[in-house]
Amino acid sequence: MKRIIHSIVWLIIALLSYSEANAFIVDHQCTDINKIPTSWLQAARNNLRIGYSHTSHGSQLISGITAFRGSEGSRYYFTRSGRGAEPYVFINDYWANNGAGDLGHRGDLRWVDATETMLNDPDNDRNVVMWSWCGGVSDNNADGIDTYLNAMHQLEQRYPGVTFIYMTGHLDGGGAAGNLHQMNERIRNYCRNHNKILFDFADIESYDPDGAVNFMQLMANDNCDYRSNEYKLNWARDWIAANPSSDLTVTTENCTSCAHSQCLNCILKGRGFWWMMARIAGWEPGEPDPPAPLTKLYYPHVASGDGIWQTEICALNPDNRQTISGVFKAYDNNGQPVSDNLDLNLSPHARQVINIAEQFRNPETIGYIVLECDCENITGFIKFFIDEVCRVAIPAVSQLNSGAVPITHIASDQHWWTGLSLVNTTLSEKILSLYFNNGVMKNVTLVPGEHRAFSIKSLFDNTPQPDINSAIIEGMVGVVGLELFGNGNQLSGILLSDKSSTEIYFPHIADDQQWWTGIVVYNPLNAESVLTISPFTTNGSPLPVQTTTLLPYARYRGTISTLDLAPETAWIKLENASGVSGFELFGTSDNQRLAGYSGVGIGGSNGILANLEKNGWTGIALVNIETTPTTVRLKAYNDSGETIATGSIVLRAYEKKVQIAADFFTTSIAGATYFTYSTDGDKLVAFQLNNSHDNTMLDALPAIR
Repeated sequence: MKRIIHSIVWLIIALLSYSEANAFIVDHQCTDINKIPTSWLQAARNNLRIGYSHTSHGSQLISGITAFRGSEGSRYYFTRSGRGAEPYVFINDYWANNGAGDLGHRGDLRWVDATETMLNDPDNDRNVVMWSWCGGVSDNNADGIDTYLNAMHQLEQRYPGVTFIYMTGHLDGGGAAGNLHQMNERIRNYCRNHNKILFDFADIESYDPDGAVNFMQLMANDNCDYRSNEYKLNWARDWIAANPSSDLTVTTENCTSCAHSQCLNCILKGRGFWWMMARIAGWEPGEPDPPAPLTKLYYPHVASGDGIWQTEICALNPDNRQTISGVFKAYDNNGQPVSDNLDLNLSPHARQVINIAEQFRNPETIGYIVLECDCENITGFIKFFIDEVCRVAIPAVSQLNSGAVPITHIASDQHWWTGLSLVNTTLSEKILSLYFNNGVMKNVTLVPGEHRAFSIKSLFDNTPQPDINSAIIEGMVGVVGLELFGNGNQLSGILLSDKSSTEIYFPHIADDQQWWTGIVVYNPLNAESVLTISPFTTNGSPLPVQTTTLLPYARYRGTISTLDLAPETAWIKLENASGVSGFELFGTSDNQRLAGYSGVGIGGSNGILANLEKNGWTGIALVNIETTPTTVRLKAYNDSGETIATGSIVLRAYEKKVQIAADFFTTSIAGATYFTYSTDGDKLVAFQLNNSHDNTMLDALPAIR
């Protein structure tokens, strides 16, 4: 089944990219990537899956795009795997190199067999194929080049859903009269005459960014060396020296290597790569930029204006360049606009927190709020609280549910209550079916735009249901929501999400006289599933691994002591082949404070800890989930987006660092309201715990993106 699904996905995406790609040549005139609309870069990332095979010269392109890759969510970010095939990532680097190194010399066609082997794999999802030359054009002849061109054309015929990219060979100092230039011209003419896509490797390294001089004609080689009046010069080093403040010069500082050449050359080729990907995705240079896509961020429950509950919502701009403009729109429980719209304007890294009762008219009429804006990177959270009693914080909703949603934990007895808040974001009526673990089913109908908040016991004539502890909600396509559970002063909650994961992390365990930790892992499938539980100590030492079998719709739940985990357990990784969901709870032994967050999808190379407590303390847990050490870069910001402090820490393999937020920095972060972390591709998991100064209110948030 897995192979069938992969093949279908590959076919759909491949046909899409092939139908949109037109013939073109990418040369030195195609390196101004500021002209590319962000929407087309995103279209390339969404729709293209690249298999790239090369030796050292071809790595220049990868070095270039890596130098300005940025962090996850940024304009030029991409996912990449190493040697061989890995589904779903944007670039499979060294994709077919098990069968051939590069395009070879004089009619060598091993690369053709290697390509066919990879494309014929039932799990293949690549729809763009690139092979680069190394020195194979310099010593080639017309017959050898024609063999290459014919072989590429035949591959295009055999695989009509794949976009094949032709390339020229790197400069060798032979100039306009040299064999390399003649063979490159043969490739260029063929691509022009036969409507092919060409990445003109040689032409890009023939010009500096000003584009005024063709250095190939001055005997330039692959290292950017050329001759002028008998002097040996280097156009890349000279251009950087003459333009020390240029963005290109600054970017070269992030280029750790450029095989056989200068970093400026690699970066120009990396820029040409993104130009080419946007073109393949469908972008036509010179066309007016399309309107920015409308992004909606949902705050699916508001409790405000009754004199007891208060609600705060936060919007945060994680982008380091783009200003985000938008509007907060308030709706009543029937989906009708109420109150006043509130404009949003966030500069890079800025954050806005809104108290509903203070900034919206008639807050008691508001059921939920939607933020509409022009940037898909927007993120945020929602917070409910009763002053000096209880508090809960939950990430805002950026993705609509597309399938069945588990309710992983339900507590409905004489002491505990569980409530759901649901919003139908669609224009159609939704009939939701709640299938509880005791076999009972209840239906809930939502008209278009409707918001409904209700307790579990309200579905049973307000009778507590102690034998119900979980459920599955069918019919949740286009519906968003959250669940809250509480007992007296204890309150917590999580989003209702259809997302599951084969890996779930609980990055902090507190089990002492003051604190307890509870975990819940839920099997959302109608099939048994084996769960592997791997605990670790604070310094990353593995502890004894456990396995357990989860029955359909069953849970693995408890505290450290009840689950028989080692007392040294500081954090836990849980693995499962089919995907599970779950969350973690922290509570105090006096039953006065409670906080929780989801363990699904919290790993990544970067994240945002979105709210630093100003009237109490914020504790942060960072865990390196990789097998090698990593350096973590930290930045603290205020609400205006200004950098308050920077810092870094080194985490050993599987090490956890937990401390008060300010202790991660060597300088004061008193003016900061949130902070970010990032690595060079290594994955971390992180969360924050916020506590009020009087120890009455506690909330938790996972790292958000």
